[in-house]
Amino acid sequence: MMRKKQASNKIHSNVVIPFYRSGDYFFHKGLAAFQDKRLSRAAKLFERAVKLTETEPIFKIQLAAVLTELGEYERSNELLHQIIETNNDEHPVCHFFIANNEVFLGHFFQAEKHVTRYLALEPEGAFVDDAKELAELFEEDPLDEEEKEEESLNNHENAWILLTEGNVREAIPLLKKVLDIQPENWAAQNHLAEAFFRTGQEQLAFDKCEEILESDQGNLLALCNIAVFHYQLGYTTKANQFGEILKKIQPIHHDSKIRLLHVLCHIGAYEEVAVRKKDHTLLKEHSLFHCFAVADYHVGNVESAIDLMKEAISNGDKKAETCMTKMERGESDSVFFSMMEREAGLSMLVDNQPETPLG
Repeated sequence: MMRKKQASNKIHSNVVIPFYRSGDYFFHKGLAAFQDKRLSRAAKLFERAVKLTETEPIFKIQLAAVLTELGEYERSNELLHQIIETNNDEHPVCHFFIANNEVFLGHFFQAEKHVTRYLALEPEGAFVDDAKELAELFEEDPLDEEEKEEESLNNHENAWILLTEGNVREAIPLLKKVLDIQPENWAAQNHLAEAFFRTGQEQLAFDKCEEILESDQGNLLALCNIAVFHYQLGYTTKANQFGEILKKIQPIHHDSKIRLLHVLCHIGAYEEVAVRKKDHTLLKEHSLFHCFAVADYHVGNVESAIDLMKEAISNGDKKAETCMTKMERGESDSVFFSMMEREAGLSMLVDNQPETPLG
């Protein structure tokens, strides 16, 4: 199996790095730091290069390689997946690096999938020997139950992509397959509840959330879903009640912090979002720029709101463009953050008593 150092050493010896007007200074400084084995310094410099020249995939690939060296396998894979999504398969090496990271994470089904893809795309590539060695391990050691779990992970990942792209109905059977194998996969359970709601099956959505909370009391995603579902249906009083519960929660995990902020902003808890913005670990999170901008606008920090909305727009947030126009026109009622779109129309029965088991 390829070691981390082999992957990192090969990337800068086998990939031709062109000269760029923007970001190249930090990139080459990062290479120097990397060669001196100052990995944390190298990562910071590569991050700077990526920020200045976001469209250059080579910068991201090198950053991903250093993150692997630092043991940040998930973050490394996130970058590599971004490159694949943006550039299709123009950089097959991304698949090999993902496979290598997945092995360290124990996700062997994913590793096999990506190493196979790499060998198909680049049979004469720089890492072909390491890739073949890795592929042989999977042939010699069938994984049985572990493989099923990895297939389940793959189905969940694909279902999540379908949800984010708006293909909600297609996500439902995949999520059910996941839960057949992993009934206590609470993230998948909550994604299924979301899918039910977005396809107009509100009662099933609430039932699923209640089922989750009975088995996993205090489940954050379930509480978030319930708050959003009530808000979407126009039950603002009930949404605010769950909002008060959510305000008392201080998640540890970064992804949970982001999800909670999205939900609080969605239901209009702007002051709470503005307070949580003080967490410096969240200020560079692109997915929060729009959210923070809306919150700042409604608590009176208009200049900050405009700056953050511009950041969101520069990162390709189409909804932020519309929101910026509303801000400039002073249409405050139309300045909001929405994290959910539904296939079925919304039944906005404002503050009517909800006919749900959670009412």
